Amino acid sequence: MSAFEKIGVDRQLQDFWIRRVIAMIIDGFIVFMIDLSVSIVFFPFWLFHWFVFPFVGGIISIFYFVLMEFYYEATIGKRVMNLRVITLDGRPPTFDTLVIRNISKIHVLLLFLDALLGFVTVGDPHQKFSDRFARTNVVSSVGGGLIFWTRSSSG
Repeated sequence: MSAFEKIGVDRQLQDFWIRRVIAMIIDGFIVFMIDLSVSIVFFPFWLFHWFVFPFVGGIISIFYFVLMEFYYEATIGKRVMNLRVITLDGRPPTFDTLVIRNISKIHVLLLFLDALLGFVTVGDPHQKFSDRFARTNVVSSVGGGLIFWTRSSSG
């Protein structure tokens, strides 16, 4: 059964996806501000060019998500929403695994398609499509707040 089929009746799944979307909005704002700063400094004449600004944002986005999830198992948005990334066997993801799960963040359209395909295909309704390839999942974390745990302290 797909997430699309379950979401109308499963309150926990609704809560989970709402928290994932809010986390993505928070992280998207952070990446946008970094992208804007980098573009102003390094590409001032190309700042709002149709290619340069989204390209720089996509590169920054991949670095942000991969590095934050590698070192902390979560981005700032995920921590605020009490979410974290783990492998299907419950371990912290490896760097290459995180590149696979986050490659769709190179462009917002690819990210949308990644989430949509994960949502409408049969599989774990908590996964986006690239999570299935990377064998990762986003799960609720214990506790909360903005205190980050590190790879050594996460269990």
